Amino acid sequence: ILVLLAVPVIFYSAKPILHLAWTGLLNKTIRMETLLATGILAAFIYSSLEAFRGETHVYFDTAAAIVTFVLLGKLLEKGAKDRTTRAISMLYRLMPKKVRLYVENSEKFVAIEALQENDIFVVKSGERIPADGVIIEGETYTDEALLTGESNPIAKQIGSRVVSGSLNTSNVIQVRATQVGEDTTLAQIISLVENAVSSRSNLERIVDSISKIFVPSVIVVAILT
Repeated sequence: ILVLLAVPVIFYSAKPILHLAWTGLLNKTIRMETLLATGILAAFIYSSLEAFRGETHVYFDTAAAIVTFVLLGKLLEKGAKDRTTRAISMLYRLMPKKVRLYVENSEKFVAIEALQENDIFVVKSGERIPADGVIIEGETYTDEALLTGESNPIAKQIGSRVVSGSLNTSNVIQVRATQVGEDTTLAQIISLVENAVSSRSNLERIVDSISKIFVPSVIVVAILT
């Protein structure tokens, strides 16, 4: 009965782990999943042999526990990545597509990509600030909650710095751009979050490095034993 209960856990629930471990072996790479697969299969195979011999000292619970904890970790990781992806989408929506460029005492809409450093642009009440800059005319309040977590609007006057993506909540202001495009605070935040999501963590890389030595060592010791 224990063998029958363990089979779907090992060969269905643990299939992603075993697949990654097998793929790694085909590529002559020992990774974290190799270590997990070794533990799962060792516990299952040994316990199955002992069970058919009529022994009661088995480790099906260990194999199932490894699978459960790994899948729970993957589930939590996926949830965190999904929330991060939604956060990135929200940050992208903070970036205006056009900017009111102030040229020769008049305003004209241009694409955000056309904005250059030291250009002067106008931001009216209710509009998002398209680039980092310094206010050169006007006083207002800006909402930077989605960037800094500050819930209250922040007072801004001539000489105050404003950041891209923040919301102008009060009066019309003129701003001299100091950082545009990928150099803005908002663009750098998005870049950092995207890199964090797409790249493997330092801990995963350390575990993979350890696995390259640890897994073969354990197997050799087990064979000698």
